[in-house]
Amino acid sequence: MTIYTNTMEVDTIDTNAPAHAGTKRKRTGEPKFYAVRVGRDPGIYSSWSECLEQVKGHKNATCE
Repeated sequence: MTIYTNTMEVDTIDTNAPAHAGTKRKRTGEPKFYAVRVGRDPGIYSSWSECLEQVKGHKNATCE
């Protein structure tokens, strides 16, 4: 669809574009994980609370 104002073309709108076109969507279906590089027991954990148990109180602990 083309919009005209005073016989000048102003904007072109694609009426066939899906409603969500151009909008950000939250990723779904991908499980979250937390990695402990330096801590009590380095590894990959499925919850933040499990990860926190491994790094809490450990000097120079790193996790993502």
